[in-house]
Amino acid sequence: MLPNTKITLTKKETSLVDVLWNLYVLQTANVKKAFRQKIENDKVLDGSIDDITNTPHYQEAMADVAEGRVTTYNSLKDFYTEMGL
Repeated sequence: MLPNTKITLTKKETSLVDVLWNLYVLQTANVKKAFRQKIENDKVLDGSIDDITNTPHYQEAMADVAEGRVTTYNSLKDFYTEMGL
C-alpha cells in the first residue's frame, strides 16, 4: 500500500477496468506479480463455468474437506468464543 498517494480519475476513465488498472499500476512489483498469478490461475475462457468441479478453487476446497481443515460451529457465538473474541 502506498501512503499519501493521490488517485484521481478523469472523465475519460469511465469503465471499471480503467479504475482497476489505475489501482494496479500504483502497486509494488510484488503485489503486481501476485495479482498476475492470481489472474492466470483463475482464467475462464468463455466467461462461464460449465463444471465447477474442474476449477482449481473447487479442488482446493475439496482437499481442505478431505484433510479435515474445515471447522463447523453450532452458532456464531461458538465461533467467536473459539476465536477468542
